[in-house]
Amino acid sequence: MRLADYDYTTPGVYFVTICSHNRIPLFGNIESGVMNLSLFGEAVSVTWQNLPQFFNVRLDEYTIMPNHLHGILWINPPENDQSQSSFISIIKSFKSLSSKRIHQSGFSEVVWQRSYYETIIRNKDQLNAAREYIKNNPINWAKDSDFVSYVGQG
Repeated sequence: MRLADYDYTTPGVYFVTICSHNRIPLFGNIESGVMNLSLFGEAVSVTWQNLPQFFNVRLDEYTIMPNHLHGILWINPPENDQSQSSFISIIKSFKSLSSKRIHQSGFSEVVWQRSYYETIIRNKDQLNAAREYIKNNPINWAKDSDFVSYVGQG
């Protein structure tokens, strides 16, 4: 759910959560608080790390979980005659490029849920809280309702 009057081309810091379709754990598993990426998780990681090659962004803390990604993106001001990419177009491109990498392995299902969750980080306290949340996410996986629901299905 986007903010109605916010210009998503505005340079700034954004915290995003992108979930796999139906929250299926495609990207790996967590053992003893450590995320072990699957081939799909590796594809997601490479695509995320390559974003600065295509957009005027800087990556901050991020983590890939079994069924989602959390990341902090800094959208930089445009340089010279460079056009400014919107946060929305960056995330759409990320989802498309990472899906394409995954589909090259023969996987034909939908990879990502339709939308994503974002927060505009407005101060240093919010930034530090988001960083800590991301760093601690694998350790806290056993408390996550998604983890509990998948264990219950097994």
